[in-house]
Amino acid sequence: GPQLPRMKAPALVDNVLKMLSPDGSVRQLMPNEQQAEEA
Repeated sequence: GPQLPRMKAPALVDNVLKMLSPDGSVRQLMPNEQQAEEA
């Protein structure tokens, strides 16, 4: 399905992404905008 921006995703979704990919591979697949938000 379409990738929803983490900014609008609930905290639960963010936690799930971390659980699925603790090495951060999921973040690499996401747009740079999401990484800029965390930086």
